[in-house]
Amino acid sequence: MFNPLQADAAPTATCLNQMTRSATLRIHSCHRLSNYACVSLLATVAVAAQSTTNAPALMEKTVVEGIPLDQTVLPMARPLGSVLGDDRNIIDTPRSVSIITRAQMEERNIARMTDIGQLSPGIYTPERYGLPGVPLIRGDLGELYQNGQRVQYSRNSILPSFNQVESLDVVKGPGSAVYGPQGQGPGGYVNFVTKQPYFDSFHAETTTKWGTYVPGGLSYFSPEWNLDFGGPVSEKLAYRVSYLGRESDSYYQNVKDNTQDFFAALTYRPNENWNFDWTGQFITSRFNEVSGINRVTQDLIDHRNYIAGPVQDISTIGLPISAVPVFGILNTNTAHVTRIYGNQTLNGPADDAQGQRFSSQLISTYRISDTAKIVNLSYGETMKTSKEETYGYTEYVPKNWMVDNRTELHYDFDAPGVKGEMPIKTISGTDFRYQRLLSYQDFSNEPFFIYDLTQPASLIVQPGVAPGAPIGGGLAIPGVPKQGGNTFPSSGNQDSDTYDGGFFTQWDLQLFEKFNVVVGGRGDYIDAHAASPEFVGKPTGSMYDAHESVLDSSVFVSGIYKWTPTLSSYVTYDVVNAITGGANFGGVDGTGGKDGLRRSLTGESVLLEAGTKASFFENKVYVAGAVFDQTRQRPNLVGPPTEVETGGIELESVYQPTRSFNVTGNATFQESYQVGNTYQQTFSYLDGYPVGYIVDGQSGTGYGSPNFESDHGRFKNPGRVPAASTPKILFNAYLTYVLDCGFGFSFGPRFEGSQWANQEGTLKLPAQYTLNGSIFYRRPKWEVQVNFFNITDQRNWTAIDPDFAGNDVIYPQLPFHISGQVKIKF
Repeated sequence: MFNPLQADAAPTATCLNQMTRSATLRIHSCHRLSNYACVSLLATVAVAAQSTTNAPALMEKTVVEGIPLDQTVLPMARPLGSVLGDDRNIIDTPRSVSIITRAQMEERNIARMTDIGQLSPGIYTPERYGLPGVPLIRGDLGELYQNGQRVQYSRNSILPSFNQVESLDVVKGPGSAVYGPQGQGPGGYVNFVTKQPYFDSFHAETTTKWGTYVPGGLSYFSPEWNLDFGGPVSEKLAYRVSYLGRESDSYYQNVKDNTQDFFAALTYRPNENWNFDWTGQFITSRFNEVSGINRVTQDLIDHRNYIAGPVQDISTIGLPISAVPVFGILNTNTAHVTRIYGNQTLNGPADDAQGQRFSSQLISTYRISDTAKIVNLSYGETMKTSKEETYGYTEYVPKNWMVDNRTELHYDFDAPGVKGEMPIKTISGTDFRYQRLLSYQDFSNEPFFIYDLTQPASLIVQPGVAPGAPIGGGLAIPGVPKQGGNTFPSSGNQDSDTYDGGFFTQWDLQLFEKFNVVVGGRGDYIDAHAASPEFVGKPTGSMYDAHESVLDSSVFVSGIYKWTPTLSSYVTYDVVNAITGGANFGGVDGTGGKDGLRRSLTGESVLLEAGTKASFFENKVYVAGAVFDQTRQRPNLVGPPTEVETGGIELESVYQPTRSFNVTGNATFQESYQVGNTYQQTFSYLDGYPVGYIVDGQSGTGYGSPNFESDHGRFKNPGRVPAASTPKILFNAYLTYVLDCGFGFSFGPRFEGSQWANQEGTLKLPAQYTLNGSIFYRRPKWEVQVNFFNITDQRNWTAIDPDFAGNDVIYPQLPFHISGQVKIKF
């Protein structure tokens, strides 16, 4: 078969005929699209490109004959080591897990945490003020790992980088005995498999991305460039360097993203027994939150009708809410309903956020024999972030660093004294982790409601704030103007040290020819001290001060039955105890004193899962299905954690018969509930409207917004209620086809079932879908790609922070837009 990556000639007449036939087939479906989207699709059939990455020399094995590793989307393409701690085939892994290859990341233009849900069931990541730092897996917060080690938790302080990523593993549920229970997000985790050095020869490529075209005069400049190169220094040493730069504006007003990202990797093999892999990364960014559109109503969600007009002067109202100095009630004399555009978000010209992150990881492997080896993983990371959002929020994290060191002994043997053979694979070892966190967070007022987004953005400044005083209206921080902290105890304001020493063991026993049992146990001794940080006039620990030590135990059991070498079924049961710290920055929660801190250090997560996986037709087809029930504790911004219960079904399939064609699909059917109340900015979305003013067919309450859970006698324990921002149904499909001459296209829909936008279940996001696609042209030394997003121009929404601000703000997703990129290989 002719290989398009080897071709140097121009497209032949056969290729043009193939393109014409493909375009003709698309004309018949054009009536389903908006006119300009359809014209755009047809007009761009003649250009495009699909990015590819040279495969590392250590990963040359292919699964399907004729499909290079850097072009495969099949999850059997490489061993999976991010679940049980040893490299094994995905068929032999007793957990719902998705492998996202480099080819998929480039075909689907994966660049943010919200994009990963396209390629894996069970994962849906809503916007977190435009900065989704961690995924939402099975209706609950997840975490990030790098090469099997847990990185710093940051929910929405800084966007995670994909510059260093070769591929991704999406693991559902808590970590195994080896990897340990996650700290803040046992819903699951995404493991970043980093780029590896080249030992075969020198490789280099550069990729540039262009501006983004949005119809209606809302286009914006969004240049990005990446240089990736590496090669051997000697037979024993190789390197790789990747640099990413971005100087981007945004569709949303007053929002930017300026990032410099440097990644380096070294591999050293002094002899056949030793192997050292080191990676380091430094990121610096200036950016903004996207706080969405305020004054949320059902009419806004359904029709983009916005209630405009100023709020009343508090002195004319006479309500006894002296604890809330800035809050809003709509002035009905000037109120009116108008349409609002998605780019008119709550962002002022003076808003500013920035962050720096440095990480280093060294993985050392010593092979004792063919059946034994020692692996040591050392990871360190430091992060600093700050935000000044002039509508009334600040965040300042001057110290946030951690070190983690894990040593593993891998030992395989046959059980002595057993009739016949019983192969046993064991992994045992120790794990030590230390985190230091000093963080300040100020949402003492954060009056989302008072601003009228139809007025100039320069008016988005909280009134009554003196020069240099905290923007959020809280307590001042020594030597840091404008920044502040809450006037009440909250885990976002903490000065903490956390020590975690763990011991683990895991045994994989082949009891019968087709049946394996994997059992593991882990004990973690955790010692933590948490206190309120220093404020002007308030020394460290003046609001709370707690110290506690606990011994957490976790148990892991899985059974795997191999019906055939390519068909397996499994059952997994895990009971995990771990830290449930602060919602935004991790750490621990000491605001409840010694008893509250103990509760924070012993959050329980229980997973029961059963599934089947199979590969057919000489590894050209992969299918998987799982049923699960999962419970855990989710941290709140203020107060004790909330219990989350999720159960459902996950389905996944991949088909790739040749390098020219592949199709993927996944579906999720789930029910997610939360037990107990959460801390809210505003009790009801009707609170900002006076009594008698009709909103969505109901009278306003007149209590004012924000009121910080001031229920005025309205509170009722919600008990077990459906969790917000968790669609019951998720469906994704994607198809890619490449003609022999190098031209190709890809497209597919994403469907999200209806979901609640706030925790009371009074604001509902209807079912919505997005259709994305791309066209591309690949040559041996260069590639061009044009990406089309939201082709049918759906006016979709996503929740920003439904538990805290679901009654205040909501995030409008981008309309139809186009971007492009060019890659050159050296």
